[in-house]
Amino acid sequence: MRKSCKLNQLIANYLAINKRIAPSTADLNQRAFDELIDLAGDIEADRVSADDAELFQAYLIEKRLSKTSANILISSINPVFNWAVRKGTIGKNPFAILKKFKITKRPITIFETDEIKRLLECSNDLWKARILLGLSTLRRGEVLNLTIRDIDFENMIIRVTPKDKTAYTWAWQPKDCEMRIVPLISQLVNVFLRLIEKLPDGQPYVCLLPQRYQFLRSKNNLKYRWRSNPDNNFERNFRLICKRAMISGKVFHDLRKTGLTLLTGGLRLQEVRDIGGHSSIETTEKYLANRKDCLSRARELISNGV
Repeated sequence: MRKSCKLNQLIANYLAINKRIAPSTADLNQRAFDELIDLAGDIEADRVSADDAELFQAYLIEKRLSKTSANILISSINPVFNWAVRKGTIGKNPFAILKKFKITKRPITIFETDEIKRLLECSNDLWKARILLGLSTLRRGEVLNLTIRDIDFENMIIRVTPKDKTAYTWAWQPKDCEMRIVPLISQLVNVFLRLIEKLPDGQPYVCLLPQRYQFLRSKNNLKYRWRSNPDNNFERNFRLICKRAMISGKVFHDLRKTGLTLLTGGLRLQEVRDIGGHSSIETTEKYLANRKDCLSRARELISNGV
């Protein structure tokens, strides 16, 4: 006889038993189920049908989520229901045959040199550091979780390292739980020194405002979402800087794509992958835009052939 289990209990059981799931994945699993429960209520898991799965997909779009975000949340629900099938909690996965939205592949967006210059001119030291770190291939979470100890001025490198929960830091893991080393560019040195000089005693995080750091420290248990993105106004403030710099349609993550694309001008693709912290070269290639000098060389070669 199948044991009854409501949706809230199902996701709780799944996350409690599957301890090897990365925190970022567990967060997406929980968010997906929260959305499903908002729509359907905390019903018995075996009452969710294939029709409900289609309604949930439409519901996400009605909430003005992008098709990409909707696909991610649905992909985060699937393994939980598959697990429930294997455990005998439900008979079949109602999301198994649901077709994902087709996504039109867009060109890679990067910042041009004059746009980077305007961004820096419109920024204070905190945002200059964040922007230059983004160009150095750091992700947003890696930028915001950077501590003084991660910066090696002598060897001109930055270490992206996991953090333990201490009196001054919260537990945090880089994506794929891998530590990596990126170059410390000369333009960052003086900016870092000025920021570090102004940090209150005991604050190790270089790219966080002191008041935000004190607020987070006052919390006993920080959710993964807060630990991975300690600055809740990050993207909004970056958009304001872009607006002042007369740049539209670009996000902070495009700085990382810009940095990785720049690296292809002198490094082998495997080296670019290592600095970018990707698990495969195929992933790295998805981040790379066509360099103008590459297009110029291609144009010349084709013209010569003609």
